[in-house]
Amino acid sequence: MLERRRRRRVALVVGNEPIALNQFKERYYDPGLLAKILGFNKEKLRDVQAFKNVALYPDIELRQPTAENPTLGIKLTSRGGGIGRVVVSLNGKELTRMPVEKTVIPDARTAELSMDLAGHPYLIPGEKNVIEVKAYNAEDISRAGA
Repeated sequence: MLERRRRRRVALVVGNEPIALNQFKERYYDPGLLAKILGFNKEKLRDVQAFKNVALYPDIELRQPTAENPTLGIKLTSRGGGIGRVVVSLNGKELTRMPVEKTVIPDARTAELSMDLAGHPYLIPGEKNVIEVKAYNAEDISRAGA
């Protein structure tokens, strides 16, 4: 008999949106924090911004590439945090970090990007290929989409 275990996860909820705590690592993680607090490490504590407003990451819509049109379409919609860089991976290998117009666009409502995957060396013809897109908000906090 197989036993099903439910994983318990801790998340912050903003409105109706659960936000996993690991999404705040880039903003708040301070290596050796306990040693710093206890005085064993003399480095200064990392200066972090107070958590007042949640800058949500962009929503991601993908247009999957096909044999007829091997272009991956990415539409980003800001949910209050602006639009930052985009990272695209194919079969677990990072293709590129695509800046949105080569910079962060904190006030943009939407952005559309495309990437031609025809003949890409990480593309496995005749197999199921996994595309992962990670979009960052203007503060560089990410959301993964697939």
